[in-house]
Amino acid sequence: MPRHVPLPPELSRRPFTVAQARALGLSEGRLRHRSLTRPAYGVRQAGTDPHGAGLTQRAEATQLVLPGSAFSNLTAARLLGLPVPHRWVATEPLDVMSLTTAPTIRRAGCSGHRGLESRRIVARNGLRIVSPEDTWCDLAAKGALDLDGLIVLGDAVVHYRRGIPLAQLAEAVSRRRGGRGSRLMAEALPQLRPRNNSPMETRTRLFFLRGGLPEPELNVVINDRDSGQWLSDSDFVWREQRVVAEFDGDHHRTDRQQWQNDVARRENLEDDGWAFVQLTYASVMVYPRNQATIHRLRGLLGLIGS
Repeated sequence: MPRHVPLPPELSRRPFTVAQARALGLSEGRLRHRSLTRPAYGVRQAGTDPHGAGLTQRAEATQLVLPGSAFSNLTAARLLGLPVPHRWVATEPLDVMSLTTAPTIRRAGCSGHRGLESRRIVARNGLRIVSPEDTWCDLAAKGALDLDGLIVLGDAVVHYRRGIPLAQLAEAVSRRRGGRGSRLMAEALPQLRPRNNSPMETRTRLFFLRGGLPEPELNVVINDRDSGQWLSDSDFVWREQRVVAEFDGDHHRTDRQQWQNDVARRENLEDDGWAFVQLTYASVMVYPRNQATIHRLRGLLGLIGS
């Protein structure tokens, strides 16, 4: 077995290339030692668990040996914290994009793409990543998401607190006019709303509209009509009809303080004359229960018989 030689300090806490190690005098035997893992071809890192590296660590290692490239498509969406349908697994290849004039990336564990010169690049945690707006367009062009998935992703891209302006996304879409996925982008773009706070809020909004309900205000403040005192920040509000709907994920049930706050907020709204509808995954996504939700809201909004 090759003798264990301590790593130089500059290599002990981060991935490093085989070339860097050789330049510092490490032998071939040391580079094969079981105390090192291989997060990417031509890269080593201190550690003994070959499956311990997460997506960010894999990306850091890969970037070392693919200078000038950037992570794109699904990998970019994941690294940017954008919602995509499936969780990352270690067997999923990293999407890496290079310039059109560069050779196509053919590397174990990577899926190569070209066209980087026409994308905006952002930096996150030291990684070069295709921008959120160009990633949205790329995933539409690849057919990686259906219409609803693209709207969910788009709402996160343009979120009013942490996203890019809707006009900036529209400009990116205009540059793709006539290309692959352009019709899907054109259909999805007008349906994006910067005030949706989560994927399920987006899917709930789409469910309402497809059920024939008028579009609600999203995540707005409701104040007491007499005193002006704050009552609620509510997910879906039909102000004229004084109807509120709130989507509650599991944390509303399992977090004691959250549950108590929800009860108090509901009581305050009802005392002020608002009708309150609590929504769960099943009441929005599971048939036929979701049809009862639509029927109830139609009644509260005065749409039954109209």
